[in-house]
Amino acid sequence: MLLKLTDLKFNYDVENHKQVKALRGLSLCIDEGQMLSLVGESGCGKTTLCNILNLCLKNYTGHAEFWGTELNKITNKKDYYTKVQYIFQDPKSAVSPYQKLSYFMAAPLINLKGLNKFDAFKLISRQLPKIGLHPDILNKHSNEVSLGQLQRLCLLKSLIIKPNLLLCDEITASLDPLSARECLKLIKEYQNALVAVRRRAFFYLLKGVKEYEFEIYLPQLWDTFRL
Repeated sequence: MLLKLTDLKFNYDVENHKQVKALRGLSLCIDEGQMLSLVGESGCGKTTLCNILNLCLKNYTGHAEFWGTELNKITNKKDYYTKVQYIFQDPKSAVSPYQKLSYFMAAPLINLKGLNKFDAFKLISRQLPKIGLHPDILNKHSNEVSLGQLQRLCLLKSLIIKPNLLLCDEITASLDPLSARECLKLIKEYQNALVAVRRRAFFYLLKGVKEYEFEIYLPQLWDTFRL
């Protein structure tokens, strides 16, 4: 099993020794080649779950296993991040405004895959037309491109290293309808190319499902703010 969550719980400490219960006994499984969407309102714990899966939060209770290894026992984060990628809800929060997009895009290929800068830039430049962008965009900064263009770049940055699990946290929430459709089309094309051989899994976190065509599974969700 690629990802298995069993009775997963997480609490945030707040003032007066109280706790906010963000996750209350969540259980689910994702195997290779599967796609799963977790649907819930704002504040129900979707991003908290993503932060646990991205190794940003470790003091959870229950079990969260990736290929049989408990997440809070993983020490080789570099190896983990070659297999699991996280796409943020707001693309601008993932990109430094002081850094050219070329270095932002090349970072995973250099740091996780061991490519040199020349080969990384060459590979990215070949892939950009597939998402409707010209290689010249790599010379720009994040504040010089649209949110839709930036989110497509974030998608490509994660997909280009071919992760086994892609975490998508409301990735169209800040986009206009056209840009949202372009991003979803990109993911579906990638999925159709690779899921057929059961090599990749997709985990979407959505606030609503009106505009989406994905099959939805509803695990247990609770009100975050019920103390």
